[in-house]
Amino acid sequence: WLQQLMGIEEDLIKCLALTYKGDFSLPGAYLRSKGLNRIESFMDAIKGDFPLRERNKPPKFISSLGVQVYCSSLTDGSLGDMLYFHSYRNPGLVIDVVQDIRIMNGEAVYARRKKTGMIILGGGLPKHHICNANMFHNGADYAVFINTTQEFDSSDSGARPDEAASWKKVRGSTETVKVHCDATIAFPLLVAATFAKNANKLTKMEI
Repeated sequence: WLQQLMGIEEDLIKCLALTYKGDFSLPGAYLRSKGLNRIESFMDAIKGDFPLRERNKPPKFISSLGVQVYCSSLTDGSLGDMLYFHSYRNPGLVIDVVQDIRIMNGEAVYARRKKTGMIILGGGLPKHHICNANMFHNGADYAVFINTTQEFDSSDSGARPDEAASWKKVRGSTETVKVHCDATIAFPLLVAATFAKNANKLTKMEI
């Protein structure tokens, strides 16, 4: 699971304090004067300090999920601001991002003869990192891209699966699809028609 920082930290922020449903058109300067930050139509109170957690907490949390969680843009968000302030008060903090890329690419490398697939919601750094990792596997066997970005934007986000095939991030023989749609609309429908198709039967069996 590869996620940009904002998706991870917003979930954490909602656990630490109240979040309010607002409106896309609320004026930013007015909200700021009231001590509120807006993320789309959600608002949360501006916080001064976040407690620094023990070193062993994140690995324990990740292992409890049973899945590796990666962040391709650790400093791009309020966590980056906290790291900036923390480095002034407590110089010497070093975050090793090389270990992340080694482990992430290693998952593709050590898949060996197993098939790999990509379901990529949105674009940006996570899309590029996931595709790039599969290049070390000689290309992914399956690929589904869901985003609203176009290739003429000159960004990796808008690149079609065919572009990834030219780098061997996707195998040339792979059946790929790009869904031009908001992922929050398309992905639930995709899951309902595939992974969750027999969810009711599984639930009854478990009971």
